[in-house]
Amino acid sequence: MTSRPLLAVIAALICLSGGPLYAAMVHDGIVNVVAFSPDGKTVASGSYDQSIRIWDAASGAEKAVLVEHAGNVNGLAFLPDGKRLVSASADHTVKLIDLVKGDTLRTYKGHDNQVQAVALAPDGRTALSAAWDHRIIHWDLASGRALKELLGHRATVNAVAFSRDGRRAVSASYDLSIKLWDVASGRELRTLTGHARSVNAVAFAPDGKSVLSGSTDETLRLWSIETGETIRSFAGHGRFVAAVAFAPDGKSALSGGGDGLVKLWNVATGELIRELRGHSRVVWSVAYAPDGKRAVSGGIDKTVRIWDLASGREAFP
Repeated sequence: MTSRPLLAVIAALICLSGGPLYAAMVHDGIVNVVAFSPDGKTVASGSYDQSIRIWDAASGAEKAVLVEHAGNVNGLAFLPDGKRLVSASADHTVKLIDLVKGDTLRTYKGHDNQVQAVALAPDGRTALSAAWDHRIIHWDLASGRALKELLGHRATVNAVAFSRDGRRAVSASYDLSIKLWDVASGRELRTLTGHARSVNAVAFAPDGKSVLSGSTDETLRLWSIETGETIRSFAGHGRFVAAVAFAPDGKSALSGGGDGLVKLWNVATGELIRELRGHSRVVWSVAYAPDGKRAVSGGIDKTVRIWDLASGREAFP
């Protein structure tokens, strides 16, 4: 891969020639997770290089590099104020990080293995963490107390997400299942089965009536929360599906996969709207901007890429 110093030289030459400045959004390791801030002005990314990097979403400029974990950063979620975020790591911890001061406000310890994902409640007061120890823990962010453990998966829990009202959660696992939970009680409400291989990603629809999942079986599935049945399947990735996300209006969805592609789908019909091409290897994470007009992705090629969804082009080509 081209070195960052060389990219800087190339960018400088382009700038001098009057062309656009290329913003290289690059980590020193695989990019596991990406997230937009609530105002859409900032992107955060987490990596195998153990860092969280903060980027300006308008220019791609790197604003900060935070190394608060002693392992891969696997999960990120901004708090509503956009000034703090929660992170999950292979070091078995979840952290609450102050982006203004650039340090850890609180560390949450309770998992016995790699923490693979973290989800923030809509009110920003609690979070769910999912780990390789088969457990999901519900945390009170202010006190650091574990409120509940959501138990039921028989293998690694790869992903977790809150419903928009914060009352329910959904999780995905290597045990081939998706589970729906009552967050307050920690009670399992329903198990969704149908994927032929591990379920790697899951997202709640904005209206709370369905969830979207992505699997190693190379498909996405849209599920009815009321019946637990598959509404439709989305096929098109040439390898496993590693990431899924709903648009803020719920009308479209994104997926990223082992084929190095980001795909944009029509949720109502299951039709592919367009492919976003730029990553050279597996895409591990995708996220929408709050306005639904842009997206961000990250992957094994160590890059973070911001996309204009109307055109399918990168913001910084």
